[in-house]
Amino acid sequence: MKKRLTSLVMSVLLAASLAGCAGTEISSKPEDVTTAPRSETVTETQTETTADTLLPITLPPAESEESGTDSVPEEDTAPKEYTPLMWQLTTDDGVTLTMLGSMHALTEDCYPLPTVITEAYEKADLFVNECDAATATQNFALQIEEIRNMYYDGGDTIDAHIGTELYEQLVEFGKEFGLDLTLYRSCKPWVWSAMIENMIVVESGMKGQYGVDIWLTNKAHEDGKEMFELESAEYQARLLMNLSDDKQILQLKLFAAMTKESAIETYLNSVEEWKKGDEYDAAKTVYTDLIIKEAEKQGRTVSEEEAAVWTEYNKEMVFDRNLGMRDKIIELLKSGKKNIFLTVGSAHFVGDQGIIALLEAEGYKITKISPAPDEEQPADESSEEEKAA
Repeated sequence: MKKRLTSLVMSVLLAASLAGCAGTEISSKPEDVTTAPRSETVTETQTETTADTLLPITLPPAESEESGTDSVPEEDTAPKEYTPLMWQLTTDDGVTLTMLGSMHALTEDCYPLPTVITEAYEKADLFVNECDAATATQNFALQIEEIRNMYYDGGDTIDAHIGTELYEQLVEFGKEFGLDLTLYRSCKPWVWSAMIENMIVVESGMKGQYGVDIWLTNKAHEDGKEMFELESAEYQARLLMNLSDDKQILQLKLFAAMTKESAIETYLNSVEEWKKGDEYDAAKTVYTDLIIKEAEKQGRTVSEEEAAVWTEYNKEMVFDRNLGMRDKIIELLKSGKKNIFLTVGSAHFVGDQGIIALLEAEGYKITKISPAPDEEQPADESSEEEKAA
């Protein structure tokens, strides 16, 4: 159920504006707006999505100035041995592309990263990510645009758009985490999704600074490695802000159906499934038939109308973007670089509309990288329908 579609950078860019939702007046003058720290690395102020990512969007908790910029603790120096979703593409021209399905927020015990990831990164002469959150924090114009799009105009409120019943359910859910969502009644649904996602991530012990893509992006900046982003912060932000109410309501309904306990359990389970390289876990939030199946397991019913909206949502937020990513990857394969390391949200890779299938349809040879020997996955007991996803 965890969202994998929201942007890596949205939470960074919104960090300074969260207080404004509670009624702080936001000046139209750029010099009056507090911005996120202008640093070359992303710290704990960033966490994931839905789905991605875009994976899931999350807003930061209040943190002290002493949080620092270190990505992971230094005490444990032995690499963890697990293998998330990874593939290797090779061309007849001698180009090697390693692709890693990322998770945008992880727990501390996932580090140090496995050698299968760090060795592939070290060999690469080009590092490619979904969006460079480190440089996005310096995009002041976009921060202003986001702040101005957080609120309804003319006294309008979110309950008028999502309905009183859902509004009250979400308010009660927020209370379980000690968050008074009534303070943000003038904010739009995408802001509520961000705040709710963040509070679950924080309570789960997950942090954006532990997100594998963020950690590797920070490292690439520190190492001076050549970098390329498949999408821009502007593109991701506007895609999210322009979502229709019906698509955003679907996301909020997922939260309303949870308890604090079940939400935390779901998010922690997603970390374990990521470490196993579970394709079904990555696919179940972006393919409508699997969304319906998962809802039925939890005793919920997805109406035909909701299923149609999910299909539109997934097309707009994942599958259309996969096509654009595929095209840019093909360009990179012809760029003259011989060893490329690429990481984007796991859900972008899987299924018949995922990046792997799209590249294979273009004739590229791709091999899945197997799990570490001491972390072999159990026998696959998935149904044929689940395997097909």
